[in-house]
Amino acid sequence: LCAFMPELLYNKGAFSFKLIQDTNEYYRFITSVFLHADTDHLLSNMLVLFFLGNSLESNLGHLRYVILYFLSAIGGNILSSIYEINFGSMIMSVGASGAIFGVMAAVFVLIIVRGGRWNSISFSRMLLMIIYSLYSGFISENVNNAGHIGGFIVGLVIMILYYLIEKLAEYDTNLLEKIQNEKQELENEKKVLDEQKAEVESTKKTIVAKKNAVDVVVKEKNRLVTSLSAEEKELQQQIENGLSEEEIR
Repeated sequence: LCAFMPELLYNKGAFSFKLIQDTNEYYRFITSVFLHADTDHLLSNMLVLFFLGNSLESNLGHLRYVILYFLSAIGGNILSSIYEINFGSMIMSVGASGAIFGVMAAVFVLIIVRGGRWNSISFSRMLLMIIYSLYSGFISENVNNAGHIGGFIVGLVIMILYYLIEKLAEYDTNLLEKIQNEKQELENEKKVLDEQKAEVESTKKTIVAKKNAVDVVVKEKNRLVTSLSAEEKELQQQIENGLSEEEIR
């Protein structure tokens, strides 16, 4: 805690954009997140993390939660830097409040996209908590409200991006599943068509075979008819020849 070792911790690890400009100590963007002014400051942040951060981490997973947490903290420090530049003041700040507000913003987004309630937390309850936290910062002294607002904005944006990426992945998964189902249906239809084609080919071969058999029968019939006609002519000739011999006699 900075109250116990101010020279070592507060002066060396607290965030101030002017100090970063003068000394190039960019590590202050991170170290300030782990420092707190006193026990009350630390406990208040830990309570919020206990009630909100644990559930949010379970929902997002460790990596995405860590990314959101630290980017919210850094985003709060960046907005604090912009405030320093615009108002020409030097702000020395410590604490994870930017990250805490980022967590609150992420939970707020989850409540909205889940229809007004998430993990037993209602929309009105979360909104009241956010308003009260911001209000407390504005009416209190030595509070870096720019860091709070910056952390909230970054947390809000990151959580919306997480949600959109998740929905896009879900859409891609559903689309891929739909394509695979349609592909399977087409393959099934192709299989049916192939079977029908095979049946048609088989029927065609049967018809051809029957036609060939009929042609053989027809040819045999024509041969027999031709043979009978020849025999008939021969018999007729013999008869005529026989009659001629009788006449001669």
